[in-house]
Amino acid sequence: MQSDASLITPELIVKLIKEEMKSHKLIYGLNDLLIITEPYYCDLTHSILTLTGFSVEEQNENLYNLYDEWMKSYLSIDAYEFHQELDTMAHKLYQKLISLKLKHQHNE
Repeated sequence: MQSDASLITPELIVKLIKEEMKSHKLIYGLNDLLIITEPYYCDLTHSILTLTGFSVEEQNENLYNLYDEWMKSYLSIDAYEFHQELDTMAHKLYQKLISLKLKHQHNE
């Protein structure tokens, strides 16, 4: 039987990022139509940051704001291109998180 740690793979984290990116795209699109979406917001950020290795202490407002800025940067892409490039964009965001985590470790 596999340990829990071996189940946490980069592919799993990228999959969660992709799902959150799709959710953001849908939620912000519905908000533009003045549809109330707060009850349906899928907040995977905490899980993604935790699985990427950020401790609870590192998951501060600055980190959440940076992550949210990264997520919002993909919203302006039209729907067709968004879905065509989703895998690439999610991998890039994952790499940004890993780079940021390594920078945090280096500064400790």
